[in-house]
Amino acid sequence: MIPLGATKEASNSTDTDGEVETTPQVNIFRGALQDLKRGNILSPYANDRVLNYFDAIIGLSTVFLFIETLGWQNTIDAGLRSTGLLAALLCFFHVMVYWIVTHHALKYSPDHMSVVSVWLLVLMSLVLVVYPLSLTAWLEDGSIDLYYEINLIGASLLALFFFSVKVEEGRASSLYRLWRKLVPLIAVAWYSVALLLLKIGKEQRWMIIMAPFVFMAPFGTENKEDIDEEKENDDAEETKED
Repeated sequence: MIPLGATKEASNSTDTDGEVETTPQVNIFRGALQDLKRGNILSPYANDRVLNYFDAIIGLSTVFLFIETLGWQNTIDAGLRSTGLLAALLCFFHVMVYWIVTHHALKYSPDHMSVVSVWLLVLMSLVLVVYPLSLTAWLEDGSIDLYYEINLIGASLLALFFFSVKVEEGRASSLYRLWRKLVPLIAVAWYSVALLLLKIGKEQRWMIIMAPFVFMAPFGTENKEDIDEEKENDDAEETKED
């Protein structure tokens, strides 16, 4: 399960005659020891591959919310009994927030992520799979505790994911970096307070209803000032060359 081994740096060189000289192969055990010393231990994963998996889980979760949990009859009769549909829509918006913020969090990051980040995203996908179950407990048994707990666990995993993924500082604006630092912490605090109030019998359901809309906005863009400055420098160098 642990993907040992990272990318090996190219060791081939070309001599004066244009022939490629290859470095003699190192003993595999000695080479492995050198890799451990250099920190080349765990293989990173391409962001697009991981996000493709996460997107598939998002799609399945949203389908199960309405088809398996709510059912066709309740959906059709939404005009007569709207409670179930409204609860399913609330779950839907919660699930979509995970999709929005996860993609936005990786917008200005390197093309690969660490194994730790991958597993945090996998655990988040497990939380999304449990969403329909929490909705079922809410609608059929009247127990909303699991829904609160699932949201708190998801927000905590998302916060750890944010901190595990690096940002290319030159590409991201200050507002984007501030968003990445504050939003996960505020989300964890928000859901923690909501769950605590529920446990002591002073539930504030508006907090759980408003949460998706509070954290949905993907603030921050590219660092346009640095891009414009770099473009001006390139133009200046081209003018000098002419």
